Amino acid sequence: MHDRSPLVSAFVEAARSALSSATVDGATKSALAKVFGSISSGRPLSASRREMFPVCALVDPLLEELEGKDERLGDLAKTLRPLLSHLGWRRREGGPNASDNFMDGHATGMIIGPGGAEDRHDVWVGLTIMRPNVRYPDHSHPPEEVYLALSNGEFRQDEAEWFDPGIGGVFHSPPGIVHGMRSGEAPMLALWLLPIVPKPSTS
Repeated sequence: MHDRSPLVSAFVEAARSALSSATVDGATKSALAKVFGSISSGRPLSASRREMFPVCALVDPLLEELEGKDERLGDLAKTLRPLLSHLGWRRREGGPNASDNFMDGHATGMIIGPGGAEDRHDVWVGLTIMRPNVRYPDHSHPPEEVYLALSNGEFRQDEAEWFDPGIGGVFHSPPGIVHGMRSGEAPMLALWLLPIVPKPSTS
């Protein structure tokens, strides 16, 4: 068992507390149990050099705002702020229904997962930040996903109506479902968690 960074340990416990306090359905509870089961043991903080994009400057003020709202979300925000410079930040290419300003208007930061502050491949936990009036492309992936909204902003699954879960809102995206998100007149910040199902052995 490897020693986990105190920074990541504090985040994991705060995330567990924030998510356990939310009212969620059975599918969400099951997905979260898989995520937190996978990260019950940790690994050292990655020593990789990190690049932060200009849009990343919007994250800290949003987290600071959270500290004055809900106690559990505030505790989560306090653990995220010192981690920001350690995250694996990246930008993805556009895709179906992405806004023209998408590339410069977003970034994703891997906290726990491939290239993240805690580099591993059995789970993905990270953040997405978007400038105002940015539409994230519709996309899908085999793993199920749980979102925790850390700001206002809208989400959509398949052809359903857009919805804003509200700050602190939690919801589940089933495996393979097409989904997207968009910010309004203010920046949007969301935490996402994906349990990764191991590929079957071919041996």
